[in-house]
Amino acid sequence: MLGQYFFIELGKARANRLFVIALLGAVVVSVLSTYSLWQSSDVGANGFGSVLVSEAFFSAIIWPIIASGLASRQAEIEYQHRGWILNAMSGLKISDVLHIKAAIGSMLILLAVVVQAGLITVISKVNGIHGNQDGWFVYHLLLWFVLTVFYAFFLLVACALEKQIFALVSGVVSAFIAVFCFLVDITLKHILPWAYFAMILPFKQEGRSVVPVSIEYLPVCGFIFVGIAIWLLLVQRVRIWR
Repeated sequence: MLGQYFFIELGKARANRLFVIALLGAVVVSVLSTYSLWQSSDVGANGFGSVLVSEAFFSAIIWPIIASGLASRQAEIEYQHRGWILNAMSGLKISDVLHIKAAIGSMLILLAVVVQAGLITVISKVNGIHGNQDGWFVYHLLLWFVLTVFYAFFLLVACALEKQIFALVSGVVSAFIAVFCFLVDITLKHILPWAYFAMILPFKQEGRSVVPVSIEYLPVCGFIFVGIAIWLLLVQRVRIWR
């Protein structure tokens, strides 16, 4: 039954234009991240590192908002069409529904991240940036994980509260905090979820140069596992109605 419901949710995602929204996010980040390549006369001075730093910055701005929008639309369709009641009548638990919605959202984000990475690579090469793409795969893999954790939180908010403004505001606020954490070296960054948009980056900006840095895999993996644990705990406690 869960397998059938997965395809039903996939149909809802197509009807709600979630694929379009996710791909739009990828295109926006790609364009913003590579815009300077068309303007600069010193293209490729820092190689793919400078492009990756730019991508990470704009991902921190755009993706929390896109992720909250995806989560909001997935929940809104249930409230508008009494989907929660129909799911309950068919014997589905709320937690099962949320797990399936989270799986589809994660797939959408993965697709978008792959498209984003591909677009930025192509645009960079067209503008004359070649060479070793150190950290490229690892960054995008970790970006997918971090975005999935944030998306899961937005989904919980969107499903628990009928007014979708709360989920959307959470996305906007998260974007602002993520950018702040990206620009400022915060002492307590390991305990701030938004700081992981910067912590997964294998480069950092020093003046006009971009230098490689080591990713702190232990706290990053810890953040991901804590996010999964919190999801598994809260998804059992979500109540759509009393």
